[in-house]
Amino acid sequence: ERSLWEDVPLSLRDTNGPEAIGFQFGLRRELRRANLDIVHLHGLWMYPSYAAMSWSSRGRPRVVSPHGMLDAWALQNSKLKKKIAAALFEQRNLGGATCLHALCSAERDAIRSYGITVPVAIIPNGVDMSIATGSIPRPKWEDLIPTGAKVLLFLGRIHPKKGLCDLLEAMSYLDSSDAKNWHLVVAGWDQCGTVERLSKQAGELGISDRVHFVGPQLECRKMLPLRPRTLLGEPGVGKTV
Repeated sequence: ERSLWEDVPLSLRDTNGPEAIGFQFGLRRELRRANLDIVHLHGLWMYPSYAAMSWSSRGRPRVVSPHGMLDAWALQNSKLKKKIAAALFEQRNLGGATCLHALCSAERDAIRSYGITVPVAIIPNGVDMSIATGSIPRPKWEDLIPTGAKVLLFLGRIHPKKGLCDLLEAMSYLDSSDAKNWHLVVAGWDQCGTVERLSKQAGELGISDRVHFVGPQLECRKMLPLRPRTLLGEPGVGKTV
């Protein structure tokens, strides 16, 4: 979706070799040539962590957003790979970062539990709706929902971590006529084949007619400016980012 970035220059690269490693020929060289002031790394355990760490080896600032990858649940997945990556580069990458970005206090606690002591900025996801203008477009999936039905919307990546199997189980317990008027709309991109498993579960529970998997909803996304939040919960870290 290059159009969403308008005139912001982008450099997209293909990965080379195993996808789990994320190696990209020339990435470190391109970072050096880009005349950057700061690097913001999203995600862990792959080659971009090493490239970002290499770029900032001369004292240049590096911000890391783990995106939940240091949560206890996440650390148990591909455990051996993460231990190897930690030993080779990720421990140094995290420990040498200028700042880590957490979405909530629970993620900050997970970062601290992993042993990382650098400053952490808690900046939640969100949009300042007070600056939104114009009417909100109708979602394309609205035609799937019966007139007058109530909608429970899940919006995000569809992954086993998200607990959607428990949500489907809860939906199956709704017995009253009013409760059965609820429809679950699951919007987002599929990971790990989760949609197929959830669809099968919905069928086994007898609620397939009330559960709708509508895929990513990128066409309605707008880039709205976010107001900065203050670094929270960290002694001596009271500046705004």
